[in-house]
Amino acid sequence: VLRGAGDWVAYLSAETGPVWSLGYAFSYSPILLVSSSVIALTSLVGLVRRDLPERSFIAITVLVGFTLVSLGHVSSAAGPAQGLIRTALDGVLAPLRNVHKFDPVLRLALALALAWVLTVAAQKLRDRSSQRGWKRVSYQLPRIGVVASLVIATIATALTGVTAGRSYLEIPEYWREASAYMAAENSTGRALVLPTASAAQLQWGRTQDEPLQALGDIAWDVRDSVPLGNAGHTRLLDEISAQLEDGRGSAGLATVLERAGVQWLVLRNDIDPRMTDIQSTIRIHQSMSSSPDIELAAGFGPIVGGSFSAVEVFQVGELDTTPARLRSVDGALRVVGGSESQISLANAGLLEGRATVTAGAPGSDSISATDVATNTLRLRETNFGFVRGSKSNTLTAQDEWVQPRPVHDYLNPGTTPLTIAELDGALSVSASSTASNASAYLARDQSAQPFAALDGDPQTAWRSAVTGESAVGQWWRVQFAEDVSIPFIDIDLPRARDRAQTIEVTTDGAAVSVDLEDNTNTARVSLGEVPTTSIRIELTAVEGVPKGGQFAISEVLIPGVNVSRPLRTQSDVPAQAAILSAAPGGRGECVDGGGQYRCDPEYGRVGEDQAGLDQWVRLKRGSYNVAASVRPRGGSAFEKLATNQNGPVAIGSSVEYGDFVASPQSAVDGLPQTGWYPAIDDARPKLEVRLPGKEEVSSVRIDSLPALDLSKPLSVTIEAGGIQTTAFVDSGKPISIPRVFTDSVVVWIDSIYPAYSVGSEESALRPLGIAEVAIDSERATDELVVIDRDIPVECGEGPTVSISGAGDVQTAGSFTQKQAVEGSPFELVGCGAVNELSLEEGWYRIATRSTDALIVDRVDVVPAAGFPSTGESAPSEVLSW
Repeated sequence: VLRGAGDWVAYLSAETGPVWSLGYAFSYSPILLVSSSVIALTSLVGLVRRDLPERSFIAITVLVGFTLVSLGHVSSAAGPAQGLIRTALDGVLAPLRNVHKFDPVLRLALALALAWVLTVAAQKLRDRSSQRGWKRVSYQLPRIGVVASLVIATIATALTGVTAGRSYLEIPEYWREASAYMAAENSTGRALVLPTASAAQLQWGRTQDEPLQALGDIAWDVRDSVPLGNAGHTRLLDEISAQLEDGRGSAGLATVLERAGVQWLVLRNDIDPRMTDIQSTIRIHQSMSSSPDIELAAGFGPIVGGSFSAVEVFQVGELDTTPARLRSVDGALRVVGGSESQISLANAGLLEGRATVTAGAPGSDSISATDVATNTLRLRETNFGFVRGSKSNTLTAQDEWVQPRPVHDYLNPGTTPLTIAELDGALSVSASSTASNASAYLARDQSAQPFAALDGDPQTAWRSAVTGESAVGQWWRVQFAEDVSIPFIDIDLPRARDRAQTIEVTTDGAAVSVDLEDNTNTARVSLGEVPTTSIRIELTAVEGVPKGGQFAISEVLIPGVNVSRPLRTQSDVPAQAAILSAAPGGRGECVDGGGQYRCDPEYGRVGEDQAGLDQWVRLKRGSYNVAASVRPRGGSAFEKLATNQNGPVAIGSSVEYGDFVASPQSAVDGLPQTGWYPAIDDARPKLEVRLPGKEEVSSVRIDSLPALDLSKPLSVTIEAGGIQTTAFVDSGKPISIPRVFTDSVVVWIDSIYPAYSVGSEESALRPLGIAEVAIDSERATDELVVIDRDIPVECGEGPTVSISGAGDVQTAGSFTQKQAVEGSPFELVGCGAVNELSLEEGWYRIATRSTDALIVDRVDVVPAAGFPSTGESAPSEVLSW
């Protein structure tokens, strides 16, 4: 405290480096530790000198300042009043809890004492100037030490900056222009600032507070590290942010924003990626461009990030000058869930002109409303230090908190979580650590829960927490309520930074060590059908030198054992409808970078509910219809579903990324922004283009994707009608081949112009990108992608929704080629023999699994007769606002 290193922020270091560079240096640099200690000690020497002017006042000031600054200090050496003081600072003294703001009181008094010591030392140095030899040197040594410490501290401050990364001369003019633009539109709506960030850390300076706050032209809102408003407000902002950052359009997003009073979305593309965990705003652009009723209104400032203005203003719906609107209670919905459920309800088309109240809220039982169950307000643990990726996976009632604190989520007083997880088929599924809990610091991921290794989806996986140390010793375990006899288990491990070399499988009576073969991430382990109550899998060795990665298991197949983890709505009030939605977080490996899709494994992430939705809900007696919202899953199954069989069909030897826009079919779709990425380790990539019939072919044009960080084809071999032609590739120019009649053309990539990654730990080859393989066949050209073409999903091709005791409902519908390219969700409805369901009042398990082609985003179980009609809404007379 005395040497000025008591501010806790000085000790923080994020993934991008120290939060406060100078404070971090004074806290951890040995030379600065010594120099600052010498300066503090010298100040104390000055304080105890009898000749110090105003000594009593300065001493009392030091004592008061030290006491105030150290009030919040926590350690084993703290006094007996520590608990009482901390309770007060968390309670009635909360406005004073930032005790470092009292630091100037202590610092000013110590500076006066230090100045007096230096003044006295200078005077004595003049008085003894006549002395010579060692005596003079020995007398000056302490002074030299103090001066050297001051010089070192001054130089460090000059080089690092007292407020490094925070200083700025003024708010840029383009921010003023953006604020004035919104104010001039005379709208009563507020502006929501995006993306979510802990504070305003922008490329031109670290303002901490939002620039719009200082400009004061328009009401604004933001989700930052100190969220204002109640818990419901914070939960809604978190859901909006997560939906936008998934990169998919939302049919109901504009509706929810308008109902929340948001008229403008302000996208700050000038946010500093070095000081935040926001590397790009591309996904937010992608979401807003594919969401109805959200339009780019204006851009301000220079181009940043490649193709976007520094600040962009998007308009939500029509401009409205009415600050408040009354809605009739006729046809209102009483929602069992949290405020985050509003987006799912809007996507299901239930909010148009309809009032909603939260079940359990004061007065909610006094109106006639339709009760709607959701799977929101889940039991989770939140790490309040993060503004994104802060929540754990959905917990069971038996799970223990990992953070010792009185509050574990954003909940209004008196509110308890309404949706919990239950385990069926096993006593517990646990692990040594997991990246899905609230204590995970790096690579946080809700989908990385231990159960992910048993959910039947090969794309999900349990992942241990990243600690920076070797993952050797990390383990995963499933325990059963009674003995089970298991002949063998199949283990599938995903790609990881540290490749597993040896794992150990332990049961109640034996341990088996398994060496994984080179280039193999699967293993079958024989267990001899010996009865056991548990299976434990531990990583015992990794290939090469450990890089501080994770141990991950994507699937453990146990014959005869079926483990599931349904959610349950904790409400005994029977609902008249159920709207169940997948938690946000799932996103593809490719993003639309403004006219060109860019792909990277780091972009992709699976969601917690990617395997499917499974929930117990209590429903009222009545007739119900079933519908679902789904989105494309990368891979050959969706590629087959989305391919126009009347046009060219492409079959590739390999793929590097799973998204549809990076599939072989994307090389023959006529869209320059998409393309085929063969696997990096594919030595001679092959693309076969099958035509709908025999056609005359005389040339093939091969276009490479224009991105500079992609490898490009150099030479190719083309086979058509049994004749091979080898040629060099000149992107955009056709390669002539012997004229033949054929229904198939095969292209081999013989050599490439390689491109390598920049800034990685080791130089890595970048993938090859083929934008288009264009064949001069008339039919091949005529049948290229029509972006609005409807693609049917026949009955049974969509996910099946199972309702316990009532039957299985198949689904069908259609989507457009545009939705396939963007990865946007689309709606399916019930079909087949079982469609309308007649249910008695009771608990029902509603379950559906994602398919190889489609991922389930939402399941609706709604009254067959529809919802009651709504009354008219009307503007109110606003007396003040």
